[in-house]
Amino acid sequence: MSLKSCSAILLGVVVLAVVAGCPEREKELAPGEQYVYTCKEGDDSFADVADKVYGDAKHASLIEKANLAVEADEFKPGAKLVVPPLTTEEGETIAPKGCDRQKIY
Repeated sequence: MSLKSCSAILLGVVVLAVVAGCPEREKELAPGEQYVYTCKEGDDSFADVADKVYGDAKHASLIEKANLAVEADEFKPGAKLVVPPLTTEEGETIAPKGCDRQKIY
């Protein structure tokens, strides 16, 4: 197989991964940084937010543990939640989707 063929296959795999919505692998947060999600209309629980940022509601407990002071009635558009990055079994860090990086002061 030629180098050109290998490059075309690799490019196709990368494009497929992006189109399929694969989680974004990202460098670790800088010291003092955290991910923050801004609640939108329809975000009524930690499970709703986990489904949006991780792609699976089963990770809701991670967000809940990072926001112990948040009550269920506080899920209103504009409310901010800390969202920890997800770590795979291989040790890779996956940045939550739809979150901003924010410096902690």
